[in-house]
Amino acid sequence: MVIAHDESNSGWYEAHTLQCGSCAARESATQGDGKTPYKPAPGEKVYTTLNAADKAAAQLRRQASRR
Repeated sequence: MVIAHDESNSGWYEAHTLQCGSCAARESATQGDGKTPYKPAPGEKVYTTLNAADKAAAQLRRQASRR
């Protein structure tokens, strides 16, 4: 039997949360404007990319502010 479905393990699991930055950006981009819901175009897929240059610049600014 699978461990998660074994009744003797009931009550031994803890739930945890974390925020995925990529998912947060995607969900923010697809919330709509508050008046009308977001409606994707046929075949539209929303994906995220990491802007490494902006991330590196932000890290440098944080390091400089700590000095």
